[in-house]
Amino acid sequence: MRGRSGRKLWPAALGLLVAAGLLLWLTGIAAHAWRAGALFADIARGHTNAAVERLPHPLVRTADGGALSSNPDDATSGAAIYPADLYLPPEFTVDDYSNAAGMVLVPGASPGGKDEKLLIAFAESLAAAGYVVLVPDLPGLRNQQVSPSHADDIADAANYLSERLGGRKVAVAAISYAVGPAVLAATLPEGARSIALILGIGGYYDATATTIYITTGNIRDADGSWQVRTPNEYGKWVFVWSNLGRIANPTDRALLDALVRRKFDDPEATVDDLVGALGPEGNAVWQLLANADPERVPALIGMLPPRIREALDRLDLARRDLSALPAELLLVHGADDPILPPEGSIALAAAVPHSELFLIDSLTHVDLSLRSLDDGWAIYRACWSLIGWRDRLAAGEI
Repeated sequence: MRGRSGRKLWPAALGLLVAAGLLLWLTGIAAHAWRAGALFADIARGHTNAAVERLPHPLVRTADGGALSSNPDDATSGAAIYPADLYLPPEFTVDDYSNAAGMVLVPGASPGGKDEKLLIAFAESLAAAGYVVLVPDLPGLRNQQVSPSHADDIADAANYLSERLGGRKVAVAAISYAVGPAVLAATLPEGARSIALILGIGGYYDATATTIYITTGNIRDADGSWQVRTPNEYGKWVFVWSNLGRIANPTDRALLDALVRRKFDDPEATVDDLVGALGPEGNAVWQLLANADPERVPALIGMLPPRIREALDRLDLARRDLSALPAELLLVHGADDPILPPEGSIALAAAVPHSELFLIDSLTHVDLSLRSLDDGWAIYRACWSLIGWRDRLAAGEI
């Protein structure tokens, strides 16, 4: 009897499912879910099959420091030209994309810059999802040099793209060390006008806590005790390269550069000959690098050359009141990130009211290798938010 009853109920159940599916589609939920799933699939496999167009799109800053332009005729004497790429969704052309949602994608401190394979694949996936994506090579990032001035560059790039989209606000996606400048860009008057949303992948929050981690491997627990991990040495070398230009003594700059390159090639290499030749500025940097005691780091930071201390202060998000940040945040971080610890994104999410945070076991800093259903669900939810962002930006609702 139950079998026959089940057979009688099945057509009705199927009809209800079809009706529910049609209702979901008509209300846009099913379409949203489908697009989020397509973006998830592209990110998970590391490429998209959509016909995305990638175009060179150099940005010109005039000699008087004015707004960015893409017109080569603006490149007068003294102008700066930044390489950049523009990624167009299949439904748009270079002559007509004013109705699209815009995103500025900022590479991290990486030698490949905008041409890193992983970054290209991510930009193409975002474009396949309907974003017009502008990827600028900010000055210095290819040389692993992170600067407070990058906040101004990001704000200008966002303003430029916003103007191309009829004045609608845009999103900014930032990778690794670029997350800090991206957040700072949204605090600037020009950034607040154009940046509505920030996607941060593997970023940081507290400059001192980050320096403690990259130099000693220590992270402070909620109870105040120290937790020891094994950081990737790359973070330490990025710190040095970022600050070479802030060391006044040219000999110290050259010696530290040689020291880092030797250690980068062989972490076990002896550098006593270089350390012995360092002057006061270079020695202050080396003392910080060689130190293993987390309690000493704040004092060692205080002994660094003034320009390095100033840059750290300006890049330190923990020194800012972000409670009124006009942009929403979507933060994604590897749960065991060996370069920048996830505690940075946790603290940043707590500091900004309108934030989403996803910790992913399968994410190693910026390299994704999906290993669990929980991680898949978290990434899908992040993709859901990105599709929602796209729709709101295209409609001018934010």
